[in-house]
Amino acid sequence: MFGKKRLTLIENSDRIELIIPNPPETYEGYLYKIKVVDTNKIYIGYRSKPYDGTYFFSSECPIFARDLSKASKIIYEILDYGYNIDMATKEREMLVEVNAKDNSDYYNKSNGGGIHAIASFSSIEDLYDSILNGDLSYCIQNVLITTLMSYKRIQVRLEDDTKHVKNITDKVNDNWGDENYIKDNYLCHVLEDYDGVGKHRVINGNHSRKGISKSKVGKTAEVPTMIIPKSIWEKFDQTDLEGLGLMLNPRHKNFRKPTEDNDLKKQLLSRYFNKKIPVDSLINKTWLKDRFYMTSNQVTGLIKTTKKDMLKQENNLMGKVWIDWSSDDWSQQLEARLEEHRDKNTFTMAMTSGKFDWNKIIARVLQNYPKKKNFILYIHHPSPDNVDYEDNWFNKKLPAHRPEFKLIFNKLGINWKIEYLPTLTSDGTKEE
Repeated sequence: MFGKKRLTLIENSDRIELIIPNPPETYEGYLYKIKVVDTNKIYIGYRSKPYDGTYFFSSECPIFARDLSKASKIIYEILDYGYNIDMATKEREMLVEVNAKDNSDYYNKSNGGGIHAIASFSSIEDLYDSILNGDLSYCIQNVLITTLMSYKRIQVRLEDDTKHVKNITDKVNDNWGDENYIKDNYLCHVLEDYDGVGKHRVINGNHSRKGISKSKVGKTAEVPTMIIPKSIWEKFDQTDLEGLGLMLNPRHKNFRKPTEDNDLKKQLLSRYFNKKIPVDSLINKTWLKDRFYMTSNQVTGLIKTTKKDMLKQENNLMGKVWIDWSSDDWSQQLEARLEEHRDKNTFTMAMTSGKFDWNKIIARVLQNYPKKKNFILYIHHPSPDNVDYEDNWFNKKLPAHRPEFKLIFNKLGINWKIEYLPTLTSDGTKEE
């Protein structure tokens, strides 16, 4: 076959014109175009290895081979270098744009993509666009809030925002629970039968349902809910569905908490480990710009911080979310844990490592000493923002406070120890 197994070099000649731009220092593959000047027809392809001049093309089209053999002029041009996923996706976009497989001006027999293209993610964006354009409006039903609250959820955010939930509760109460206000301003999205027949899974609207459920009409309200048919969503993998959940919270929308950088960072890491999409790929950069209206500087900054944190955080974040022990969801569990370890000789308390406060500890000691002489302090860490609180605690705060603990508690004859609450829990993508 005249094609991919040939090992001789492609060289400039009177018949062959090579246009080979200087490549970057590092890249995986390249996108190329072959034009047969005699027929004015084009072939577009990509190669998943660096250019070395020995690869011609992979087409099996006999017409293409015949025209090449008879051509008096052939132009071979490299269009771009980069990650394989970007090159394959660019190839597909170019071929789809002209419908090359049915276009007589092209030799391509398919619209490309290959194993490296992310056609599946393009499809999830198509689903998002369909939702946005109202194509799935027929799937919207008014669901009783108590039923909606019974559904499990896939949490695409790194952590919940209790202030945002309260804000929704206040807005519903301010409108006296007006059903038209709820129907005009809130919409939840669920995946049909995700956990069995009739057991849907919430992918967007968790803050909305929580806020409404805590309002004065929290047991009787009906919430507009788009029930995405299983026949539509089941073709997508978990990373795609998480991405859909993020896109359903674009930064320009009202009445929803905008997707934040930590949420996007979690998705970029999920794409990297689950779909092998490089963090700094063109696909990701375009996604951030087009779907979340980020500026080039914002994209650059997010990519930079995500790559910096990759080795440190990715394994912990896959399928996990941060526990906010002060939230309504977790405060009761925290109190139960503290109560479990209290007895006639022991007193307990909990504190965040981000706001360690000796005054509160001393106040608790004065409430219990000298009757109780065993003390357990439970420490939990806030989710990292510009500070890694867990690292800061063990490397700075704990070494600084340990001598103070020994001095104060040993002198009082109080047995003390520090326990640590878990920081991460399942985000709902897997059963615990």
